[in-house]
Amino acid sequence: MKIEAIYKEISEAKNGSLIPLLKNGSSIESKYNPERDAENLLALTIKTDEDENKDFSDEAFFVVLGTGSGIFIQKLADKYTNAKIIALEATAEDLQLIKSIPAIKELEKSERIIFSTIENLHTTIINNYIPALHGNLRVIEQKAWCNVNSQLLDFIKKQIELAVQDISADFSVQSHFGKIWQFNILANLKHAENQINKINPETDKTAVIVAAGPSLDKKIEALKSRRSELYIIATDTAFSVLSKKGINSDAVVSIDGQSVSFNHFFTRSNTAAKDTHFLFDLCANSSAVNHIISKGFNVSFFVTGHPLSLYADSFSDRSFLKLYSGAGTVTITAIDFAVKSGFKNIEVYGADFSYSNGKAYTKGTYLDALYSKFQSRIKNSQTDFDRLMFRTELEKLSEKRTSTQTLLRYKESLLEYLKNNGLSFTDKDEVYFIKNNSKSKLLSNTKAFNYELFLASIKKENPQSIKQIFLPYIAWLRKNKKYKNYSFNEFLKLAYSSFVSYNK
Repeated sequence: MKIEAIYKEISEAKNGSLIPLLKNGSSIESKYNPERDAENLLALTIKTDEDENKDFSDEAFFVVLGTGSGIFIQKLADKYTNAKIIALEATAEDLQLIKSIPAIKELEKSERIIFSTIENLHTTIINNYIPALHGNLRVIEQKAWCNVNSQLLDFIKKQIELAVQDISADFSVQSHFGKIWQFNILANLKHAENQINKINPETDKTAVIVAAGPSLDKKIEALKSRRSELYIIATDTAFSVLSKKGINSDAVVSIDGQSVSFNHFFTRSNTAAKDTHFLFDLCANSSAVNHIISKGFNVSFFVTGHPLSLYADSFSDRSFLKLYSGAGTVTITAIDFAVKSGFKNIEVYGADFSYSNGKAYTKGTYLDALYSKFQSRIKNSQTDFDRLMFRTELEKLSEKRTSTQTLLRYKESLLEYLKNNGLSFTDKDEVYFIKNNSKSKLLSNTKAFNYELFLASIKKENPQSIKQIFLPYIAWLRKNKKYKNYSFNEFLKLAYSSFVSYNK
């Protein structure tokens, strides 16, 4: 879509304010008193908030369609003192012109105000909008600007919708797991007091990442025949499958915070090799961690993206492993571990990101035992697997293969990871072959974590200064209808109170 500049020059209104003129000589603001126009629009914005029983006085997120002289943007920022505002203009040429206005130059100094063109709007929202912090995104239209760009309004609104959808997928996960994650992190940090990373992977071997997709059924014998030349890194779901087949894993990676993930480790940890190294995200299920530690296995913790985990990592001179989870799939984390360990040759099995021949997983996962346990004459285990697969709409990839938006998002995330890290790869016969030429080397840590000092430091902080670490928990609070009219400050007080109460 062709987007053209709309302004031609800067002019002075009758009251002395500088305003941009359109190419036809008119203006999107009053040529006599643009301040009055801005005050009227602000009054309408405030009235809308009051009618909807919303208070955006502490935190908010606005997208203003039309920047113009910047007078309205300034008044909006003065009223909503902690709000983040995207000030939109049609083109970079328009932005360059209005940035010659002193008032706009002053707005540029504020971290709360981001100038954007229509072309960059989607990315600008993605990089700045945090639902747990800002609540709902608000769009404010400068009507005269919208009239001039009427042919672009549908495109603009579509960009906003797509950005919000992309962010909402992550926010939905946070709102579901926010409380669980915080509990797990605190419990796992307690374990971290006694766990020192001792990771010495055999990087001269080929690293094989094993996920639990249906295609793994056909690869088991090949893994057995090559076992001596491989360093096997299993995802948590695949760990029990390999154990049942008599294949020991050198390392096992888990990021799942749900209690159900305990099932991956409960029975098969008894048959694992004693030198198997278990790597857990600090967000991972703490009961599973406790079980593995009680069995005497070597455990290392790593951090991905949770702000409380990152705060713990930066709190002292201890350094947790830093691994990448992409859109939230453990397969990418396992690959990242192999890459950062320095393996040159990496193969990935069972990363199907799809259902094959009506199968959700390879044979031998804990779901097989769970679903078989509750079979009856009118409902067998396949009934439960079908319910699992059909919980969201399926997309047909081929005659025998289907997938979901979530699984496809995982695959896109993996491909993006490989590209961004300069990793060459081929995808052949349902196996990824990755070449890693980086010089990275995963370092072991020899310092214990001081849990009590960590808690004391947080309790001394002003909650506002560390609000980022509570955002996933606040996302969980926001889904509770009884808090629907709470301001961010009220959410922050609840989150902080819960943290302090848990650790008394």
